[in-house]
Amino acid sequence: MKHNLYFNSKFLLAFLLLFIISYTLQAQDFNFKSSWKVGIEKKITRITTEKKYEADSLIESSELIENTLVKVISETKDSYTLEILKENQAMILTKVFYEEIEQELPKYKMLKLIYEVSKKTGEYKLLNWTEVKNLVDESLEQIEKTLEGTEYDGMGSLISLSVISSFMNEKATLEYMKNEIGFIFIPFSQTFTLNDTISITDSGTNPFNSAQGLSAQTHLILQKVENNTATFKQIMEIDMSEVIDMVKSMMESMTKSMNLDENSRAEKLKEIDEIEMAMNHEQVIIFDIESSWVKSVEMTMKVSGFDPQKGKRLDVTSYIVTIE
Repeated sequence: MKHNLYFNSKFLLAFLLLFIISYTLQAQDFNFKSSWKVGIEKKITRITTEKKYEADSLIESSELIENTLVKVISETKDSYTLEILKENQAMILTKVFYEEIEQELPKYKMLKLIYEVSKKTGEYKLLNWTEVKNLVDESLEQIEKTLEGTEYDGMGSLISLSVISSFMNEKATLEYMKNEIGFIFIPFSQTFTLNDTISITDSGTNPFNSAQGLSAQTHLILQKVENNTATFKQIMEIDMSEVIDMVKSMMESMTKSMNLDENSRAEKLKEIDEIEMAMNHEQVIIFDIESSWVKSVEMTMKVSGFDPQKGKRLDVTSYIVTIE
């Protein structure tokens, strides 16, 4: 009997010890710090896939590969300065239908952005926005001139409409670049506890106008820490009501200006009122603790909706990012 009691008490003690260790690990705070070296260079490769569905049928699919170069060019006690070479969005869009554009306008292929990044918080600011803005404006002007007299005459103005909203002011450019490189700084932004959710009320980007912010709730979770690697999951819930209202308002104005009889106009307005849209955005970030660099990112964004004429619609954008 004593032997059983001794065995049971040892078993209980071992179980409690394991529980305490496990609980301590779960409750441990992680405060990741950057330890970047001046002169180090990283290449970010992003493969983006876009798929469009109507009534559950795939109607369109495309893939885009982009490269971004990041270099640590200086350091102070409190911050790093990064040089980021990013492919010019205007040149990317033009190259889709006019491949010769890079040979004809090599000066505008890349944008050079200079960032100052806080070592403590990962907060960052763009130091040379004016120069970036001027180069983008100049590239749009030169693209339009280059396309004049070709079969693509007039496409330059369409490209300007697609690009200019991302560079109309410094805030818009930061929002645009946040989607491009913001994941690099996420591990330094908070003190994390394993499996705890950090919720942040922020603004997302209007997918139809990057200069317009949308109300967003971001949930950030440190899912796992093992083998010198941390895994984060970020979920963004975006309120699309402002976008829907904007789209409906534009369509209603167009409908009211059309030469329609009262019944046809009423039917069109009813269809517009039935339009629906929702967005889901998730990404998984793999972070190397020793080097303090993000190694890879996988993101999926789904924009679903209902069109009274075409039925259910779903746009799925996904990308895989590797950093080497």
